[in-house]
Amino acid sequence: MSLQSEIDLFTRKLAKLAPGGFFFALHIRFALPLVNIVTYPQAWTVRYTEEAYALRDPIIAWGFSTTGTARWSEIAIPDPFDILGQARAFGMVHGVAVSCGPMRSRTIASAARGDREFADAEIAAFARIIEDLHRVAEPPTALTHAQAEAIQRARDYRLI
Repeated sequence: MSLQSEIDLFTRKLAKLAPGGFFFALHIRFALPLVNIVTYPQAWTVRYTEEAYALRDPIIAWGFSTTGTARWSEIAIPDPFDILGQARAFGMVHGVAVSCGPMRSRTIASAARGDREFADAEIAAFARIIEDLHRVAEPPTALTHAQAEAIQRARDYRLI
């Protein structure tokens, strides 16, 4: 199964657990994720992007400060831009955050719903899927023999 097929499979599982949408950023390195998927309401995603809220989001800050899981209501990081308050207007009243992996390659995810807090079992299921995604999307640590050979040949011909 290809990496994209596996990501699609995990994404469908996450959608069943997160009626208000979800987001994940896999293997964030140098402030950029390897893969980023957002299924939150489009109007919220547009506002979040236009306002560059990722730079100020208490959920993202929490994810970089620790690993594990937490309900949004448990995260005590200040929210001076009222990002979570604004999210409520889009039906994202309750949420959960997951953070895993080392700082050099961190994965951060979040899910929302409007009707109630996530149950412990739902949080555990969401976290397992995110941890599986983190594992299957792990970038290679070394080049294959063919990749190394191609680079060497390009260098030999002064293309690099």
